[in-house]
Amino acid sequence: MGQNSPQLRSYHDLKLFTECLIQGKENDFEKARVIYEWITDNIAYDIKAFNKGYRVDDVKCKKKESCDEKKKQHDIQTVENALRNRKAICGGYSLLFKTMCDYANVRSYVIHGYIRKNSKHAGNMGVMNHAWNAIEVGRQTYYLDVTWAAGSCDEDEKGKLISFNKLRNDFYWLTPVEKLTMDHYPRYPRKIPNFYIDREVYRDQPYVNAGLIPFIEICNPQKGIIKTELNDTIRFQLEYQYPIKKLYIFTNLHKIEKKKEKKAEKKTKMLECIPFSYKNGVYEFEVVAGKSHLRYIEIYFDKEISLKYLVKVAE
Repeated sequence: MGQNSPQLRSYHDLKLFTECLIQGKENDFEKARVIYEWITDNIAYDIKAFNKGYRVDDVKCKKKESCDEKKKQHDIQTVENALRNRKAICGGYSLLFKTMCDYANVRSYVIHGYIRKNSKHAGNMGVMNHAWNAIEVGRQTYYLDVTWAAGSCDEDEKGKLISFNKLRNDFYWLTPVEKLTMDHYPRYPRKIPNFYIDREVYRDQPYVNAGLIPFIEICNPQKGIIKTELNDTIRFQLEYQYPIKKLYIFTNLHKIEKKKEKKAEKKTKMLECIPFSYKNGVYEFEVVAGKSHLRYIEIYFDKEISLKYLVKVAE
């Protein structure tokens, strides 16, 4: 920002501020990028608002005329709050990005949808409480998540956020749709130009820890619901960019065994260390479906949960 840039105090200053911010940018990608950088550098995640239960909700109203006006005022207030407090949850991040893109004449969208946050979301849609963005350039649609790009949050055992770690993550800038939909899926996919990922494809893929998504390619099994027969061997093959010292699995069979332990020992999972092979960036290992009531397989890289598959064993 130059010395002649206006001071940004409120929604009403945002148009002139954006015009100054994009000076010298020659195309829509450059304009969107500088807006993205400004937001990720200057807006922190509002952990207090998240912990109080504020979420991304549609504006509720009875008549379309009043609904349009109500939504407009809601959006203005959300952007105002983000600018005034320099904090936001995903709704504020995504609306601020779209508003600034509108002023920069960059075609953009706010996408509300589902995210898969933990291994409990394997085989289902996850939770519908997130918002991110897309821009349309040259009849092509490109995706970004300004909230997740701005940094990450630490949480306690109950899921309450305790701190925000500011560190830009450019994986969420123009993320390939095949990667983004490993843990993001729009509520209304038909409203997004050129979107082609089926709902079932998203839902039925394996759960993958969000921190691993940029660095992993799942070769086999690609579907998150494994159909196998009793005593068959399930073969896993993964391309992963970083070294794994030890690989562990945990299944519902371990959970059954765990119930037999003493109460004091139930705090830790009974992880089973299994052998694997590694060659040219590809990890391979096997799990035998030894019992008919095998229902899921969790995979741990060095005792950090990384993937989860659901299993259906036919006898």
